Amino acid sequence: MNTPAALDIAARTLHDFTLAHLHIQDGVPPLEDGRYKPWDEATESARRSRVWLAQKALDLATFDEFYQWTTLAERQMGHEVPDASSDTERTRGARAQYYLVQHLLRIDEAGTAPCAGEVQA
Repeated sequence: MNTPAALDIAARTLHDFTLAHLHIQDGVPPLEDGRYKPWDEATESARRSRVWLAQKALDLATFDEFYQWTTLAERQMGHEVPDASSDTERTRGARAQYYLVQHLLRIDEAGTAPCAGEVQA
């Protein structure tokens, strides 16, 4: 079982991961041009969505399941999305998200993370 602190760290990491991707892609720091906010200034809804994404990455047994879940709405609307086994920017990004969360939260499960055991009542 993962601690709330570890799940929060994973969610913050996903947020920062997105900011880094946008900076590399656009060449403009997304915090400087006002498009995005740092984690501490993000809306509760934005933070919750990252926590939910991190939780799903942990709960789903395989990357394929995670990718199917993250693309469900688009597929239901009839949009074509690359297959999970495709080597595209999109699938590489989703794969990085999935395995990053898996790694961070497995560290917590092993009890080796500084936040391991910090369960708030």
